[in-house]
Amino acid sequence: MVTGLKPTGPGLVKDQSGFSATSSAVNSVLLALIIVAGAIFRFHALTKRNFWDDEAASVIFAQLPWSSFWRTIANYEANMSLYYFLLRGWLHFGDSEAVIRGLSLLFGLASIFATYLLGRRLFGTKAGLVSAALSAVNMFQIRYSQEARGYSLLFLLSILSTYFLVRAIESPGQKRYWFGYVVVSALGVYTHIFFYLVVVAQWLPMAFIRPASLRFRTIVQTAAGFILLTAPMTLFILTKDKAQLNWVPRPTVFLLLEFAKLFTGYGGSALLTAYGALGLIAIFAAYRNTQRTPATVDERWRTNLVVSWLAFPIAFTVLVSFHRPIFYDRFMAISAPALVLLVGKGLVDLEVVFPRLRLLFAASLVVVIGLSLWGIYRYDAGRISQGDDWQLATRYVLAREQDGDAAFFYRASGSRPFTYYAHREIEGHGATSSPAIIFPLDLSNAELFNVEPNQEQARAVLGDHQRIWLILQHYENLSERQAAKRAIQEALQETYRMFQEQVFAGTSGPIHVLLYARDSGSESVPAGK
Repeated sequence: MVTGLKPTGPGLVKDQSGFSATSSAVNSVLLALIIVAGAIFRFHALTKRNFWDDEAASVIFAQLPWSSFWRTIANYEANMSLYYFLLRGWLHFGDSEAVIRGLSLLFGLASIFATYLLGRRLFGTKAGLVSAALSAVNMFQIRYSQEARGYSLLFLLSILSTYFLVRAIESPGQKRYWFGYVVVSALGVYTHIFFYLVVVAQWLPMAFIRPASLRFRTIVQTAAGFILLTAPMTLFILTKDKAQLNWVPRPTVFLLLEFAKLFTGYGGSALLTAYGALGLIAIFAAYRNTQRTPATVDERWRTNLVVSWLAFPIAFTVLVSFHRPIFYDRFMAISAPALVLLVGKGLVDLEVVFPRLRLLFAASLVVVIGLSLWGIYRYDAGRISQGDDWQLATRYVLAREQDGDAAFFYRASGSRPFTYYAHREIEGHGATSSPAIIFPLDLSNAELFNVEPNQEQARAVLGDHQRIWLILQHYENLSERQAAKRAIQEALQETYRMFQEQVFAGTSGPIHVLLYARDSGSESVPAGK
């Protein structure tokens, strides 16, 4: 272990490129332009996609009465509970898609600014600005800044957690930074349980290069505070595991490659290669000098911190997934800021590693930004961005709905976006009613959404309704879901006959809407509908 690491100057890394001579006013203007650009890309197509299952679930959970809200959090949905709590207050501004997603958008914009602050603290002003620019045009970050889930909040909290840790190590006498680190890290855990991996990743580099200002007593106190604040979440994980991730597929080489392309900005193999090369340059630049002066040790620790934050959560979840699948692209939002920080450092280090190629930095920055913009265009123009057309499916049902109709959803989670859009249609587009939902049995009970109904269970909920709308999605690829679908249809066919079928597009699987009616009521089915 190497000790003796000292903070550089007043806590800021000295720019090796001379960029620090640029006035703070110019820096502020550049940062403002970067944030404006990030806002434009995040506002663009904000409502292009309908809410999908989990986004609609966010709204439903946030609107529950307080007693039901806390019961849902305590028994099933502790993960992302901080986001649900914040969304409860945010919904006072409105319940349109744009307003609801606006909360995530704000977290995404704040993450760009926070990336600048952390990048400047770690590697200098120029690296901070470049990293913020990469964050502004990174399609992975844009995508999850447009979704009514807590992933853009994860961007922000992982950056702030690391920022407070760096400040605390640089300023050993300033306990407020340690307090901020513990609190923000705990909030990260209540946003997503994978945030535990960020904390582990932050401390792994200490095993190789430990700052001299970091005392064992401080480590113990910090760990104790974090463990105490996150004890409820730890207890939830140990006692309330109800197969919430049983839908996650086992990783394959193809899935990992597609993730890498999306993670780096959806610019294809070219952008992925550029990010990989610049990341290696950033690491090489930190270790190119064989001398172990305080300055080189300082740079290495900072670089190790970012590399560990980027690599450890991804590597850990992929390895675990070969036993029990837990790796999924959006969960890696915890590491997304580390990627742009490392690549931002790599771009700046080009001038250090190749001092004679004076235009290399500018040319490389233009290429990376250009490929990132191409990635934004590719994503917006591609099928992956289309989403699930729940709004049109809901309108189709409501336009043909009759008194006494019921709806059976499989998967049960499809009832969430249907309920949201039915409410919107009734409130703003003249619809008068919506079919009674007979499955799932309780919209507020998240645990029921993992039920795979058999024929007897399906028969039990049908009742004496004249007509049943069967709405199917997410059943194609898993044998148990295909069996559940057959069981539902067999139960229906005992009493009902199918009169209508309509299919709506869905990125995560087509939405099939089928109308079943009792034979005696066949004449009540609107002709031509």
